[in-house]
Amino acid sequence: MVGIVIASHGVFCEGLKSSTEMIGGTIAQCTAVALQPGEDPDAYGERLCKAVDQMDDGHGVLMLIDLRGGTPFNRSIMLTREKHIMLTVGANLPMLLSVALGRHEDSTLEELAALAEKEAKESIGTICFNKIGRA
Repeated sequence: MVGIVIASHGVFCEGLKSSTEMIGGTIAQCTAVALQPGEDPDAYGERLCKAVDQMDDGHGVLMLIDLRGGTPFNRSIMLTREKHIMLTVGANLPMLLSVALGRHEDSTLEELAALAEKEAKESIGTICFNKIGRA
């Protein structure tokens, strides 16, 4: 099964995993790696590498990253040279829910990355309720 690693600045990734599990149950083969304030980027990169190794059973790992250009993203990009991973940036609850609930034993890394991106795009929107009689 494709593994999942969620990476973010601070505990956002841990909250995202926790919220997803509250709704959909325990996520197998999934971990969160939070960058701590003041943490050395090299040390964080090593923790990410270990997490990827632990989650990869030979089918690869989908990494859901909070923000393009930050340390979690940059350190994850470095891992793409040596690991079977794909990154999806802009991690959010609908994205992780969709991947966690839509993943099965024969899902491919490419299918899950496409699902994550599609769900993230479709979940974003603005809702405006107009009040009658107001200008």
